[in-house]
Amino acid sequence: MTPGPISLTLLEKVATDNGFDLAGARNDGAWLPFASSQTSLRIWLRVLEGSLYIVAFSRREVCAALPDLGAPWTNPLPPGACAARGLADAASLHRLIRRAFQLSRALPDAPLQVFLQRTAALPRATEAERLVVQRVGQDLFRNGLLDY
Repeated sequence: MTPGPISLTLLEKVATDNGFDLAGARNDGAWLPFASSQTSLRIWLRVLEGSLYIVAFSRREVCAALPDLGAPWTNPLPPGACAARGLADAASLHRLIRRAFQLSRALPDAPLQVFLQRTAALPRATEAERLVVQRVGQDLFRNGLLDY
């Protein structure tokens, strides 16, 4: 079922308000794809019967870390998605997407990947250079903890 204009606007607003600032091309009328410039997590949003919201995730560990938000959804998922949750209201949808965005930036290797990317070009030959790398790591670790 293709979402109506009001549902479509609500889904777009929920995604953009919670960090998913890159809308993808819709391959069918049911799922709305979104990505973020700040994390590798992609989500797909869908509304059924006007009041059941479905969120599909590209990263299973993010969905698994959300046990208290929404019910598992196992019906056919969009290509690229590996897990999904169903929710009954828009407020729960906001909370779920916000938490998924936060977790996607903090779960196991997200801060490590950012650290490796930021320090790849930094020299490490002297003690002073290694301290600079260490300081970058401390900042990323602190930010990762705050996101989590």
